Amino acid sequence: MERPDLYSVLVQTLERNETPRESIAKLKRLWQSLDVADAFPCPLCFALRDTVSPLRILPVRNGQAPLICEDCEEMFFVPVERSAFSSTPSLHNGTEHSSPVLTPATSQRELSVAYVTSYRSSDIRVWSGTGYHIYMALQDSGLRTESIENLRDTYGLFTKAKKAVYSALSEKTYLRDRELATVKSYAHQVERALASSNCDVVFSPGTIPIAYLRTDRPIVFWTDSTFSGVIDFNPSFRNLCAETVKNGNKLEQAALSRCRLAIYCSDWAARTAIKYYDVDPSKVKVVPFGANVRCDRDVGQIGRMIARKNLNKCRLLFVGVTWFDKGGDVALQVTKRLRRRGLKAELHVVGCEPPPGTPDFVKVHGFISKETEAGRKLLDKLYSESHFLIVPSRAECFGVVFAEASSFGLPSLATHIGGIPTAIRNDKNGQTFALDEDPERYCDYILDVMSSKQAYKNLALSSFKEYTERLNWTSAGRRVRMLIAEHCRTTPGTNRLLG
Repeated sequence: MERPDLYSVLVQTLERNETPRESIAKLKRLWQSLDVADAFPCPLCFALRDTVSPLRILPVRNGQAPLICEDCEEMFFVPVERSAFSSTPSLHNGTEHSSPVLTPATSQRELSVAYVTSYRSSDIRVWSGTGYHIYMALQDSGLRTESIENLRDTYGLFTKAKKAVYSALSEKTYLRDRELATVKSYAHQVERALASSNCDVVFSPGTIPIAYLRTDRPIVFWTDSTFSGVIDFNPSFRNLCAETVKNGNKLEQAALSRCRLAIYCSDWAARTAIKYYDVDPSKVKVVPFGANVRCDRDVGQIGRMIARKNLNKCRLLFVGVTWFDKGGDVALQVTKRLRRRGLKAELHVVGCEPPPGTPDFVKVHGFISKETEAGRKLLDKLYSESHFLIVPSRAECFGVVFAEASSFGLPSLATHIGGIPTAIRNDKNGQTFALDEDPERYCDYILDVMSSKQAYKNLALSSFKEYTERLNWTSAGRRVRMLIAEHCRTTPGTNRLLG
């Protein structure tokens, strides 16, 4: 067997992921058959997806050679003897002088992060659970995590009174969390917590807790928007008072100036960071969010779910907490016009109440909690039995709901605004339409896809593939861990990092 030391490193990775023994045995057989010129395969791609994806070696840093699979983006860190190092574009099974001499190691937990939130990070009711899922994604990726959370709102009474005064005197919206005194207080609380922490990196799912943070440790954030990007776009950021606009932009710039990495969940958000703020584009990255639902489904189960669907009728699923802002009126028009065109269609509404007098073919389920077993089962049933998710939002920073739909092999229909085009790729896991698009165009697309059982099956399976490859928290966490390892590297013998 060539390079048994490297083989042992990769097998240990599979064992930590609880990979079946037969898959590990299959990797061993492949390894024993490698020729001298063959590239070493990524163990995760081979064992879990049955694909041979070559590993590429990156430049040695601090006595370690990072190996990366550019397909799944998994990263492995292997100690090397520097004297034998030769920078090669790919790690091939060649002679000793063509690549580093590798010694047994693990894909180790080399970095620890302090996860900073103003709220309790385990609370799935905050931000639809996204803050919690980001924390778990970091932890599951192999990063050691500790929480700095539940920051005290020192100026709560003051900002409440200020908000009331603005509302009464000017009818303008004042955002309490953009009060400079509040943000400075958050920074001081985090600084005190960091004084007793051995973390390597400070990480936050938002810019507010770290905007004024003073620390010698690299700061990384992963969020869904910039302040300027959501002004007069997101309903909560309309009609803002001048003070909030000024403070919000000041805080956003401070966070971008302080951070080592600014990670956004969409191309749209990343573009707004570069467009509206003074930031080095090289530290702005895009990693889509995953689905905030539990998913143990495989492609076989998805195929069986698709086969059970009757294409002689169309069940549309609308999920949103506000009817108009999420485009419920458009979804209703699409359903009505499908029925006029001869397709028996019904609209299932989750999360809000449509206006009074809606037709009988609109089925209202109200708010469904993911915190209860009954709620999760009902949501699973709705996602599994629907033909399309339709959420023609008038404002959306990303839309985790589209990732959730993809995890069920459910194609999505939505508007081409904000971060949605990152969540939905046309003809991959659905279709996006212009904000002012005629509802007939939605109908045209639905009828075209549903006219062929094979066409619908292909789109549904492609939707699930988008979930397994892009829109899940495991892949997202690994990608973020790789970015942190690449941009926030440790100084030998310390827990501080080099720039």
